[in-house]
Amino acid sequence: SIVLTKAGFLHRHYLQLYPKLPQEVLSFVDESRNCEDLAMAFLVANETHRPPIWVRGKLTELDSPTAGASRLSIHAPLSSLASHFDERSVCINRFTEAFGGMPLVVGDQKVAPARESWFW
Repeated sequence: SIVLTKAGFLHRHYLQLYPKLPQEVLSFVDESRNCEDLAMAFLVANETHRPPIWVRGKLTELDSPTAGASRLSIHAPLSSLASHFDERSVCINRFTEAFGGMPLVVGDQKVAPARESWFW
């Protein structure tokens, strides 16, 4: 139910709404210097009541087992830190409280090149 902003795209309307998020969300993001991507996911889900659509790309993380010639990052991802999962869980819990419930919608929509996906 989340597509990270690092590899996502969205309409500029949501960028205009971001500063209007609940103050406790904005303050938490500023203080923790983390979870702005989750805040954006909460915002879009709260506005649309729909899940994100995952689109297969050609770029991969440098540390990814599938990393090839095209790479998205030259730094180790934050997710490699031991505390990352716990910190992100705190963000999700705080945002759920600030939004008065869980706006994220589980979805299974995917977009991938037909050439790579069709088996006939």
